[in-house]
Amino acid sequence: MSRKRLSAADRRTEIMSAARRAYARHGLSASSMQIAAEAKISDALIFRHFGSKAALHREVLRNLILEQNSAYASMGLQGSGAFGILSMLKAYFTVCVNGENDHVERVRILAANLTADGDYARLAYRRAVRLGRSPLESAIAQAKADGHLQNDDVSADNIIMFLEHLGTSVTLASANGGIGAYSGTPEARIDDLVRFCARGIGFSQEAIDEFLASVEL
Repeated sequence: MSRKRLSAADRRTEIMSAARRAYARHGLSASSMQIAAEAKISDALIFRHFGSKAALHREVLRNLILEQNSAYASMGLQGSGAFGILSMLKAYFTVCVNGENDHVERVRILAANLTADGDYARLAYRRAVRLGRSPLESAIAQAKADGHLQNDDVSADNIIMFLEHLGTSVTLASANGGIGAYSGTPEARIDDLVRFCARGIGFSQEAIDEFLASVEL
């Protein structure tokens, strides 16, 4: 049975999706033949639609960057002070633990690049710090003024990077039905991650308990 003929736009989308899967599996150095195998097409068709592997590569990375912007809009700080930061932790680790497909794929591409030249990972991390630094510093200052922080010894930049790295590990360990040997339900694991990071940031136990009690109501 022959495959349905796709429009040029749909074929480009299919090729880009295949490239992402190949990058997640083989790293950003995945060959055009590996991408073609993921898409179940000839590699000549890739060049017909994108002109070159480099052009396809740039388009995929551009979309990954746009998705990073969207992720920060949906999982980033939505409020001020302790509640804003703790809500952000809860939203972020919910996505990491539940293993949403697009998120897992982005993380796998990032992790694969970390073991290679690191160019994309370096860009993604620098953008994460740039996007998150100012709102996080403001929220930390408010939390401290409200008396919810016992100390603020860790810089906003390092908090962001620690969260990025922990989130990467949690995402990969939670994928494929759960590789990590965690105990408890996914919901309990998310709350444990919030507690773990909140204590590292310097929040008082009272502030953490009040937040978790409020979101369970």
